[in-house]
Amino acid sequence: MNDMILLAEVTETGSFTRAGGRIGMPKSRVSQRIAQVEARLGLRLLNRSTRQVSLTGTGQV
Repeated sequence: MNDMILLAEVTETGSFTRAGGRIGMPKSRVSQRIAQVEARLGLRLLNRSTRQVSLTGTGQV
């Protein structure tokens, strides 16, 4: 799956768990893939808390 589509799913659902459930991928793998994208870009795209996930300003751009 394209990582940008995966990022869009996480953003749309507001959750790694819900995004993973939608696309049939474990939450841990979703989180890992997003972290890899952020590492490749050298940017933080998502704000993570224990209750929600949202885009950073950079992620919105």
